[in-house]
Parts: sequence; C-alpha cells; structure tokens
Amino acid sequence: MDTVGWKGRREPVRYRDAGKGDLMKRVFFTALAVRLAVLLIVMLTPWRQSFMGVNSQLADDWRYEAGALNYAYLARSPVDPEAFTRAFAVLGDSTGYVAGNVFSTAPLWYFVVCGLVYVFRSVWAVRLLNTVLSSLAAVASALFAREAYGGRAGRLTGGLMALLPYPVIFSCFAYKDSAVMALTMTLLYHAVLVRHGRRLSVARWLLLALAALALLTLRSGLSAVLLGACAVLALPKPGRAAVIVALAGVLLALVLGGKTLVYKLEYYLRQNASDGESALSMIKITGLKDLYKLPFAWMFAMITPFGLFGSVRSFYDLTLYLNVTLIPLAVGAALFAVKKKRDVFLYLVCLGYYLISVVPSLGIFRHLFSVMPLTVAFFSAWAGDAERTERRVWLLLSALAVLVLAAYYFRRNVWGA
Repeated sequence: MDTVGWKGRREPVRYRDAGKGDLMKRVFFTALAVRLAVLLIVMLTPWRQSFMGVNSQLADDWRYEAGALNYAYLARSPVDPEAFTRAFAVLGDSTGYVAGNVFSTAPLWYFVVCGLVYVFRSVWAVRLLNTVLSSLAAVASALFAREAYGGRAGRLTGGLMALLPYPVIFSCFAYKDSAVMALTMTLLYHAVLVRHGRRLSVARWLLLALAALALLTLRSGLSAVLLGACAVLALPKPGRAAVIVALAGVLLALVLGGKTLVYKLEYYLRQNASDGESALSMIKITGLKDLYKLPFAWMFAMITPFGLFGSVRSFYDLTLYLNVTLIPLAVGAALFAVKKKRDVFLYLVCLGYYLISVVPSLGIFRHLFSVMPLTVAFFSAWAGDAERTERRVWLLLSALAVLVLAAYYFRRNVWGA
C-alpha cells in the first residue's frame, strides 16, 4: 500500500511500479488498434480530406498536407529551405519566411509533415504517425493518473483515452495536437515522478529536455507555461535549493516563450471581446472583470467541441454528437474539485494550467485538445474512490446536464432554424 508523507503526499515504495509495463502495453495496443480501424474507415469516406470537411481549405490539417505535397514536388533534397518557403507561401502561410525563429513560429510540425510526405509520397504517412502519437499520449495519460492518483485511476484513464471517440477520430487527421498531448502528458508524468521522490537517470533527463524543446517548437506560448508548471510540480519537498531550481525552470521557460505567450494572450483576449453576443461570448474571459465566468468556461471547455441537432457533413460534425460521452466525465471532474485530496498542490497546479489554457482558447477546440487527459484523470480519480451515494449524484447531474444541453441545442438548431 502507498504511504503518506509530507503534507499528505504519497511516498514511493519499492513495488510501486508493479504492473506498469502491462498497463502501458494494454493501453498502447488497444488505442492503436482502435485508431487504425477508424483510420481505415476515414480513408474510405468522402470526408477524408479534412477533419472539418471537404470545403475546409483553410483548416490547419488540410494546409499541412497541401503544403507538404507541394514541398515533395518542389524540393530537390530532403532539406530544402527555399522549397519549404514556396510550398506554404502559395497557401497564404508565411511560416517559411520566419521559420528560423523557432520559439515564436513553432515550425516543427511543418518540418515533420514535409519530411514524411517527401519520403513516403503520401499524406497518409502523417496520419499514421498521428495514430501512433495519440496512442502514446493515451499511455502517458494513464501513467500520469496512476502516479498521481493510484492504479485504479491509471487503468480507467488509459481505457478512456484509448476508446473515447474524440481522441480516436481526431488522431486520424494531420493536426499537430496529438503530438502536443503526448509531450504534455509525458512531461507532467515525469514532474510527478520527481515530486514523489523518484530518481531519473541522466539519459531520461536528456530525453525530457528534448521533449521540452520539441514542445516549445511545436506550440509556442502555452508550452512555456507548462514547463513552468512542471518545474514547480517537481519540487519533492520545501527547501531553498529546490525553490531556486524551480524558479530557474520557470524563468527559462518564460525567456524562451514568454514574449509569444503575452502576444497570443492579448490577441485572443481582443478576439474574445469582439465576438458579439453569441452564447459562447457570455462565458469568454476578456479581462480581470470576467474571472467570475471561469468555472462556467471550464465546464464548457471540458466537453468542447459539442453540438446537437445540426447537419452531419464531416467528422467534426460527427464528433459534436459523439462528445456527449464527455459530459459525465466533466461532471465527475467537477465533483473531484470539491473532494478531499491527498495532494492538493498537485491538483491546483494541473487545474491552474488547464484554466490558463481555457482563457485564450475557449471555443478553439484543438487548442484545448492537449489538456483533455487532465479532465479524464480528474474524473478517474473521483470515480476510483466514489461511494454509492456519490455515484447516484453523479448520474443525476450528468443526466440533467445532457437534458439541459439537448434542450438548448434543440431550441437553437431546430426551433430557431
């Protein structure tokens, strides 16, 4: 059994990793098998061009693939900067002109996509890679939940991340967010390992440094916040040296990505303020005066993207319906917020990072995709210890939430049509 140490934190014991290998194998191969089956279905449908639909030529996944095909045609070698610039410039994407500033333009996924399509001459190589990355993200999520909240939470998190429709379908397209999720959860998992007193090898630290660098060049701005959160989480116990190390990590993250973060935060807040009087604008955060909306924004973010009673013309539209499966998870995660925890600080740091992600990105579903495992982990932690009365309350609240949302979307999409 786990023991309880400093301020309720679980201390590591020798047999703590028993069963970790089996969990990793089960989650990875289950997730990969499901994703490959869905990828085959995607290949056979007329919606295969883009997650957003056949007319979504401005969508990021379509642009990645179209630019990579241009690059494969224009490039004279696997590394051809001129061809890279031209390939995306014709699509209205200026990344090639400023790709040298890797911490602000975050061009890594462009490079990966171009390299794969150049070698294999098919965009399906990118999508196949995404199914693998998404499966690894499910494994990292399971390990994070296991280390943070116990074996039962780890198994449930792994199973949900392997089978939930949203991450399965989304991984069959060329978005970079499956890679972002895999790196995010890997870094958080190792931060919790260090927090629990585990010693990591030099090779593991070097791999984590590469993962952090990849994340900073994959998604600018919020990646710096994540690295700062990981540095704070990794504090195994209070002490001057530990605090100095954590502050140094936060400072380095801000130096590498802070400027971009401030720019993007200001941009998205301005955009939120100009969204008009839509239902979503009522819960968006546009300044300090709107912070009271944060709980509502958090609940909405946990089920994003969601919609009912609309036409289905793409896999995105299909996902809007299937994400009704996220409502019970969101309710359970909310119940976990008010439940007693063994490590409150760990929860607050993770929740804080989630909420920081929500403020600029509410309504931009793919920006919130990488923090989805935190919702699943919080739900799993709650479900693992929930008593019968708590489960009944959860079922009642989940049913009520489904009915309220169904009534809203029916009024909006049927009566209001």
